[in-house]
Order: sequence, then structure tokens, then C-alpha cells
Amino acid sequence: MRLSKLLPLIALLIVLTHIITLQPISVKAEGSNFKVILVTWGSPASPTEVGPGDSAQLTILLESTTSIPSANIIAYLELPKGLASVSNGSKAVTYYTSTRTSIPAGSVVELQFPLKVLQNSTTGVYKAKLILEYLYQVYTYVRTYTEEHYVDILVSGKPSLKITLLNTSTYPGTQEIVFRVINDGSALAHDISLELLSQPTIFTNITRVEVDTLKVGEEITIPVKINVPTSLSGNVITLTTYLTYSRNCI
Repeated sequence: MRLSKLLPLIALLIVLTHIITLQPISVKAEGSNFKVILVTWGSPASPTEVGPGDSAQLTILLESTTSIPSANIIAYLELPKGLASVSNGSKAVTYYTSTRTSIPAGSVVELQFPLKVLQNSTTGVYKAKLILEYLYQVYTYVRTYTEEHYVDILVSGKPSLKITLLNTSTYPGTQEIVFRVINDGSALAHDISLELLSQPTIFTNITRVEVDTLKVGEEITIPVKINVPTSLSGNVITLTTYLTYSRNCI
């Protein structure tokens, strides 16, 4: 057979081989190319607490244990009962894109998932499956690798303090008013401080109150003696309270 008749067939074979080589193949990664180094609500610089009924961002930090010849990662988080995506689904998805053409070994990858803690959930540790997908390409060799990790998500709850004034009417002279503080959140509050200011200024026997702890559902009453001058009769007295407390950060 003449060479001129073989050339089209050779060209066809080369094109077909080229096309087959470029088809992505999904392969489960042998071992793990990433390790989980942090799971927190909020951000690493500003962690926060969540409780039932809250919506917050979950941040997962990964560190690459080897060089990954890919700039893009798709991450899926399969959520257990009690947690949901912002669209109320059982799976959340996010994307990571490197500023380089690859992810060098030792790189830190930050994944962010907006999630909901369902109202009927309980505090505790929830285990979720994290699935990573990334493209592995060297010249015409293309494969999509997946690897799985299990992460622990802490729902610790959080305190929520509310303050009310039980008696709102006053009269000229010395009298007692009572503040009530209640923790209607889902976690312990501690190092509680209540500061009281008035406008116009009146005498009070207490300007600052400190309480060690307040359990979930617990309330305290704070009696305060005040003296209203007769010159303020018929006027409105504005009492301003500054309430601060501490909570355990994740």
C-alpha cells in the first residue's frame, strides 16, 4: 500500500488516541494528600459559638501533605442529622481556587461552609464526611481524584442574657427598683458585669454589679436603691444598662 494512502489512517489514529487520553477519569486517591488541621465556627481569627437555631459559617482548614498539580478543589460536606446547609439540604458544597497553578506541599487550604444548626438539635459533637475532588493533570494525563475525611463539628451552645426592669414608674424620694437578668440561651454565661447609668443623673447605691456564673434558664434579680429629686417630678428618667459576659470560645 502506498504511503499516501496510509497517511489519513495514521492521522485518524493519532487524533482518536489524543481524544481518549484527555477524558477525565475519576479515581479514589490512595491515602490522603490533605490533612485536617482545624474545624471552627466563624473564622480562625474570630471563632464563635453556635447553638440550636443558629446559622453560621463553618471553616475547615486543610494542609497539603504533598504537591498537588491542580489549582481547583471542590469540597462536599455530608451533614449529619441536626445540621443542614443554608438551603436546608443534607450536603453543603464549596470551592477553593489557588492563586498558583498548583498547590505546593505544606499549603493551607481554607474551606467555608454556611450552615444551619436546626432548632430541635442538641449540643454536642457532630461527625460529618468531607469529600474533596481535585483535578490531577500532567500534560495530556488527566484524572479527577477524590479523598474522604471525617470531621468533628462542635455545637456547644451559647449564652443569651436578657435584662428587664420590673418596676418602671418612680416617684420623688428614695425607693427601690429591681432588675431581672435571665440566661435564656443554651450555654453557661460567666464573668457577668452590669453597669448602670442614668440621665439626668440621680443617686443610686449601686453603679456596677458582678456575677460569677448564670446557668441556662437561671435568673437573678438585682435590687437598686435610687433617690429621685423633687425637681425631677413629672420628668422622664432614662436608665441605661451595660451588660457584659464571657463565654467559652471554640
